[in-house]
Formats: sequence, C-alpha cells, structure tokens
Amino acid sequence: MDVLKKQVGSVLKLNGYSLKVDASRYLCEILDPFDQQRRSEWLDRIVTSLQKLPLESAVIDRDTLEAAVRDCSKQADNESDELFNVIDLFSAPKYEYDSDRKKFVECPNALSLHGTAESKANVFRHRIALLLQRTLRNPLFSNCETRFKLRSVEALLGSATKLSDVLVLGMLTQLRAGSFFLEDMTGVVELDMTETIFHSGLFTEGGIVLVEGRYENNVLTAAGIGLPPVESAADSRAHLGDANYFGGPSPVAFSASKKLRKLEAENPDATLVFLSDVWLDSEAVLSALHHLFTGFAANPPICFVLAGNFCSKPHGDEHDRLLKEGFRRLTQLFLEHPDLVNRSRFVFMPGLQDPALTNILPRPPLPQSLISAMTEKIPNCMFASNPCRIQYGTQEIVILREDIVEKMCRNCIRMPSAQKEIPEHFAKTIQSQGHLTPLPIHMAPIYWDYDHCLRLYPLPDLIVVCDKYEPFTVTHSESIVTNPGSFARGNFSFQVYLPMSRQVEDSAVRIE
Repeated sequence: MDVLKKQVGSVLKLNGYSLKVDASRYLCEILDPFDQQRRSEWLDRIVTSLQKLPLESAVIDRDTLEAAVRDCSKQADNESDELFNVIDLFSAPKYEYDSDRKKFVECPNALSLHGTAESKANVFRHRIALLLQRTLRNPLFSNCETRFKLRSVEALLGSATKLSDVLVLGMLTQLRAGSFFLEDMTGVVELDMTETIFHSGLFTEGGIVLVEGRYENNVLTAAGIGLPPVESAADSRAHLGDANYFGGPSPVAFSASKKLRKLEAENPDATLVFLSDVWLDSEAVLSALHHLFTGFAANPPICFVLAGNFCSKPHGDEHDRLLKEGFRRLTQLFLEHPDLVNRSRFVFMPGLQDPALTNILPRPPLPQSLISAMTEKIPNCMFASNPCRIQYGTQEIVILREDIVEKMCRNCIRMPSAQKEIPEHFAKTIQSQGHLTPLPIHMAPIYWDYDHCLRLYPLPDLIVVCDKYEPFTVTHSESIVTNPGSFARGNFSFQVYLPMSRQVEDSAVRIE
C-alpha cells in the first residue's frame, strides 16, 4: 500500500494537485485491487476529471475526489462503441487554453455566426495561446540542459539596450504596406527580414512563427524564422488526458477506447475512399464513377467521401438545375450497385462553388432542396459541413475542401526554392500551426466564433486536404496529410485510405 500511496501522490503532484489524508486513503483503496497498468489508466482519467472541475484549491478533499471518480465511471459506461461517425462541426465542443489554470477549459458561451469584435480578436489570441503552451512544453524549451528562452514582445520594448540572440514567438502581421511586424499578446515590434534565413515551411501573414535575431532601436532584426515545433497527438494526450476535443458521441477520446480498438482490429480490410471535384454535370465524370463503383462492388469500403464542386460551371441561372439533375443521375447510379448502397456510406462535402450563403468557413452541408430525392432512396447518404470530421474506430480524420495550397503559396513571404518540396512544406506548416487555414481572415474568411472547427489539436490521424493541386501524401509526427487531387480535372484520380496499416494509396479510374 505504501508503494501505491507514493505512486498516487507522485502522479497528482506532477499535475499540480495534492490530496488530503482521507482522500489519499480513499483513492488507494479503490486502486489497490487493480494491476499496475489499470492503476495508471485510472489515475490518468481521474486527473482529467479533476481538470474539468471548477476547483477553488489545488488541495483535493475526499468529496471532490469522489466526484471525479464518479465522472470517470460514467465516462467508462458511456464509452462509444460506434465504429464510424460523421461529426457535426457546428456542435463540436469548443475548448480554450486558460493560461492562469494552465489547462484547456470548455467554452460556456453560446456561439454565433455573427461574432462580436471581441470574437475576432479572440481568434488570434487563442491561436497564439495554443501554440505558446505547446512550444513551452517542447524539450527544446523545457529541458534544463538544452533550454531555449522565449522572450515576449513586451520584454523587448521595455529594454533600453541592444539585445542579442533573442527568441520570440509571435504572429507575422503587416500593419502598413511593405513592412512586417511580429505581434504577440503583449505588444507588437517591427521586423527587419533583409538578412533572414527561412527554415522549412510556408510563411505567410497571419502565421505564428519563432523569430531568432537581435533587437535594437525598436526593430527586431531576424536572423532566422522558423515554425513552432510540431507535437504528436500522443505527446498532446500525455498532457491533455483522455478528454474528447474532437467531437462526437463519446466524452472520452476515441484513441483511449478499448472497445473501438477491438472493433477496428476485427475489420482489417476496411478502406475509405476520397474524391474531390465530382462534377455531376459531366458525362465523363459520371462514366468514371460508374467504373469506380463497379470496381469496389466486390469489396465495398466503409465509406466514400465525395467533395465538391459538384458542378463544372460557376454560379448562374443553370447552376441549381444542373446540380439537381446531377444528384438525380448519381442516385440512379447508386441504385445500379445495391451491394455498395447496403454496405457503404456516402459522405458529401460542399465545395467552393456549391450553394451556400457565403464563402466563409466552416460551410454548412448542401441544402436539402438539392438532395431530397437522394436521401429518400439512399439511406446511407450523409451530408457534411466543410471542413468535416470523421471518426473511424480509434482514428480521427479531418477533411477540408479548399484550394488552400495555392492560396498559401500565393501569399508566401518567401516561396520554397524547389517546387517538388511544396507538399512537405505545406504539411509541416498546417501541423505546426495546428490549423487548417493559417492565414489572415481577409485571405481565408472564417466565422470568428467557429475558428476552433478548423483547429488541428491534438493532431488527427489523417488530414485530407481536397485541393486542385497535384495529389500528394506526407507523414509527419504520426499524422498523415494527403491530397487526392481533382477527380474531374485530372485523370479521375482518387485516394484510398487503409486504417489498419495507416497507409494512403493513390489511385485513378482507367477507362479504355
């Protein structure tokens, strides 16, 4: 019992808590029958539950501990056993980092599509706060032997002397034409980038970067600019616990579910298919879809994800009519393949030119007026927002339909010298930024209160960026970033994801 008591005290202390004597005795009695692995799992869950409670003190009494244990037991009972889920982004939980409590807390305020001025400012405050807490936990900044020291902009502005070898984390901004500045939550300082060495990544206005250089006469002369270090989902979870930040039916992270892991292992041949630019007014595309569905009829995938645009023509008088007719013909095509209809799911995501109120992200699903005929006949059709989140087993998948690679390249402060390296630079950038569109709001409009819907934290297992850029797949920090390319514009290219092996296969429809 003494060994267990020491373990309990150590784990709680590492997370900033201490137990009263009666609380410590109570917890040891609960954990005593378990083996070492189960004890560690329950301690992690109890810490996560404590972090969600509105505590007035870090000293935990028995009543508070009992509430945390009840919450853990409830979570275990409510653990999801659904293998596949399409998650409504507009109902996904919103967590923000509380720097005083040093943890993420769920935002209690009602969200609005018409955010306030404070909502707009909070977009960038929360982006910086998220990356700052993540960077400070990185071994480069937390290890005493190799520790780099971050300075705030306020510390620079308050210095009357020249400062050498300073390192600052902040957001690149352009407060006046032709001049760049670095901004954090304490202030803003002018940047001189005439002699700067840019490390790997795509550096744009609105991006959060690490700047190394010297400060003199109110100017930060940047010797080097790089991205904040990427953090794997496992490392994030070690700090965040097993709370579900992704959304969906379970209060516990899918990766922590033994039920889902078992269900996943029982289906080793599962596949997910991704297509983008599925022009339903094109005879060639419909013919290619017929060949595609015929090829998968013998081994139906878990789902087909079809992203827009669903019409080759931009908005106009004929647009709605062409879309309705296209979905009617696609419905007939589905009915010709009953095995697929019965065993696969079909997820539709709106594209940039598909009907919507605005071109602001996240975009709502396609309007019911276009798809009513399909939903009546094909029960396995699902119409998702853009971006979209999918859970398969223990894996988290994020899908975006946006020509974001081209947009980021077009707004780069400095383009990479080798074009073939752009996919790697892009993948590292969005993983480092923890965001699907790390650009200023005027370049990539978003609903201010829903910026968390584009967040990539903790990193998903798979990030699918449906872009007209050529297909690519890049893996970094145990997270895959992939692009299936344009189905209609190219050679009917698409991608197949194999969850068991965590591999992405490039494919294309060959029509003789």
